Amino acid sequence: SMRTLVLITMGQSLMANANANTATPVYVPANAAAVDNFNIYDGAAYPFSARPALGCNGDHSNVAPRIADMLINNGKFDRVIVVPIAIGSTIIADWATGNYAGRFPVAMKRLAAAGITPSMPGVTFAAVWGQGESDTGKETSQASYAENLRTIVGTIFATGFTGRLFVNIETYNAGTVSPGVQAAQASVVNGTNVFQGGNWDMLGSSYRNPDDTHPNDAGGPLFASLIYDSMHASGAPF
Repeated sequence: SMRTLVLITMGQSLMANANANTATPVYVPANAAAVDNFNIYDGAAYPFSARPALGCNGDHSNVAPRIADMLINNGKFDRVIVVPIAIGSTIIADWATGNYAGRFPVAMKRLAAAGITPSMPGVTFAAVWGQGESDTGKETSQASYAENLRTIVGTIFATGFTGRLFVNIETYNAGTVSPGVQAAQASVVNGTNVFQGGNWDMLGSSYRNPDDTHPNDAGGPLFASLIYDSMHASGAPF
């Protein structure tokens, strides 16, 4: 039977269309026929093509189709429906109680309206939270970030989402990291339905654009593989 993953990616620009492909066009998955781009703005699914992903912002490559390729190539899933909802330059408060607090609930409602729900046989849901750079810049406290992240986790699981949430360690902003935000990101991990995602702070300047924040062509695949590895480490079906 068909094994389908619904992968919702949220956060700020590194989770949006900000993986710069300076030498190559926008990344198109090798398994293009098996990877869909579900757009929360119209509730329709599209193939990934040589244009930025729909449903988030930015004008370069998205990390998610690379992750989808790895999941399919490694025999974990037959089909991946990517739901990108990240918005560049956002702070965590925007997602907890601000303008973007409704984006994940809307994604779940749009999917349900299209007949895609976590209770369907053969369907697995997962989400990745990739955000923190703006809070490094704002010097958000560990306590404040942790409180907002707990709010976001609560919102996610209140929608009927029954999958695993992967929370990146992600604070690297122009060469600076925030130990407080890193600790807050780690604090919500429970090993049951919330797992650590990729530790993106491991990847330094050589994997980033001249802004020393966003992935360059060498970094793009590595940022994706760190998320894939974290998903695989959480156990079956990944």
